[in-house]
Amino acid sequence: MQKRKKHLLGLAGLALVGAMTVAAYAMPTSEAAAVGNGAETKVTVSVGSEGQIPTVRIKSLKTDDVVVNKTFTVTIEYSKATRLAVFLQNMGPTLSAREGMSPSEGEVEVSLAGSSCENISFSTDLDTCEVTYNLPGNLASEYGVAFVTRAAAINGNSGDSRSDSDPVEFVYRAAKFSGNVTYEKGTEDPIVHIEMGDDVKNGQLVIFDKNGKPIF
Repeated sequence: MQKRKKHLLGLAGLALVGAMTVAAYAMPTSEAAAVGNGAETKVTVSVGSEGQIPTVRIKSLKTDDVVVNKTFTVTIEYSKATRLAVFLQNMGPTLSAREGMSPSEGEVEVSLAGSSCENISFSTDLDTCEVTYNLPGNLASEYGVAFVTRAAAINGNSGDSRSDSDPVEFVYRAAKFSGNVTYEKGTEDPIVHIEMGDDVKNGQLVIFDKNGKPIF
């Protein structure tokens, strides 16, 4: 009985090899497929393109920038778009005060009404437009208020294809100052540059020494 099983399996194996051989010989060779019995064969290749996908970025505002006015103008760079959208989110107080905090306000869409970004035309070249930001909410904070903004471009000519810019994180402060190692000629008084927002009525500058004592 055992011998018969081996014999049957052997016949099955031979039959399988025979079938594979027939299949192999039945397939046309590469030369035959190319020539096609002497007739010329044409091959058409279609290549997809991303030429209709729009691009967009916030050009004039950079991450870690500090603005001192609630209203300011931002430049948007775009191409291959028929419509733009700009979004803004208030992230709350800066520094450790905002670590782990939820945004104090949800993301809102910046109005493009009346701006050069409101009505744009499709173009494959890079173009720019300007939109005005009006920062919302009570922005009184010792260290400033953080915001995140992003832009989106839509190409309605290609089935509403869309692309988003990388988000930009910036800070609003009512005032900021910067100092450098430049001193007034003939003195040891450092030159300090101060910027104040439109809603600041007055301010007081106090300079401390390295021990935390007011100099004057």
